[in-house]
Amino acid sequence: MPSGSEVITLKLKEYGEILGTRGLGEQIREKLLASLRSSTDVRVVLDFEGVGVMTQSFGDELFRKLVGHITPAEVGRLEFRGVSKDVLAVLRYSTSKKEPVEPK
Repeated sequence: MPSGSEVITLKLKEYGEILGTRGLGEQIREKLLASLRSSTDVRVVLDFEGVGVMTQSFGDELFRKLVGHITPAEVGRLEFRGVSKDVLAVLRYSTSKKEPVEPK
């Protein structure tokens, strides 16, 4: 990471140990995009430490809808931490779907 770049950490456990609703997924997606777009020097960490469950609905709302609206440069400034194998499975499934969905 370049010297002087800002790191914004989104601690997802602050939203609960179970990330389950589409509304929450949308809220975090909007926060994530705003953070990434606040400056080209910002790196965003999605910290899943302490999150035990992520539902497919939440994953689709956050990650599947993110796919069509994030640039390769923004992807390069995104980091994941503390992802359990169960949460990773949902994350992979949500991002592997063929067609990104337009956010409302």
